[in-house]
Amino acid sequence: MSPVGATMDADLDDLHLAQVLAGSTAELLEELRADSAGLEPAALGARALQRAGTFLAAQLIARCPMDSVLSGVHAGAFDPRAQRRWLIGALDGVPEYGAGRRDWGVGVALVVGGTITAAAVALPGLDLVLSNDSPTPPYPGEAHRRLVVERGTSTALVEAVASAIGGRTVQAGSVAYRTAAVVRGEADAHLHLGRLPVWDVAAPVAIARAAGLHASRMDGSEVRLDRADHLVPDLLICRMELAPDLLRIVRAMPLTG
Repeated sequence: MSPVGATMDADLDDLHLAQVLAGSTAELLEELRADSAGLEPAALGARALQRAGTFLAAQLIARCPMDSVLSGVHAGAFDPRAQRRWLIGALDGVPEYGAGRRDWGVGVALVVGGTITAAAVALPGLDLVLSNDSPTPPYPGEAHRRLVVERGTSTALVEAVASAIGGRTVQAGSVAYRTAAVVRGEADAHLHLGRLPVWDVAAPVAIARAAGLHASRMDGSEVRLDRADHLVPDLLICRMELAPDLLRIVRAMPLTG
């Protein structure tokens, strides 16, 4: 874990570049929101996503000109066949950001030959940058079966899963923030039913795994980052000891809410 806002350096290695860029983008977004008082939330979110995506892509293209770069607002330098591919969640949690909430984040991940080798998630609401080199270990105490889901999610499947494991649901914004809740021991599992863009998923998944957590699709299969549609259909991140029960429960239920 590192504080938000490390110093930019032209000679950073991949991991430190991810950390610094995630933190710097979070700071840029904080400043933009402070300077945009009165702007309608949807317009603020759209402006911020564009600004952050442009900033991150420009930084990576300047420092790593041979690498491929993909985000929600930048695909011009993306080549799915490239050996080194940066997946950048420039603003994970646009609605939360636009509404003035704090549960949004910035994710930066480098995929080399199909493996995430460097990843960082900036969480300005917690004044943290989590990375896959020095993760926070999962909370070692007894699991309380808290299931964190996307804000506004209250489907029959979600409630059934929470009930089946004897737990309850809690809601939070971005996938990065929800993943961090599990990494930090504030929740025991994160279940997402709908599709997620690979650029928002890559860094959180890497950080979860580095912290000793289970991370997979809801059917237990691998989270693929090379899909042609750039989408992950669903996601499960949880304490390792809960994975067998959660996967068994989810597999037995229809994926409709």
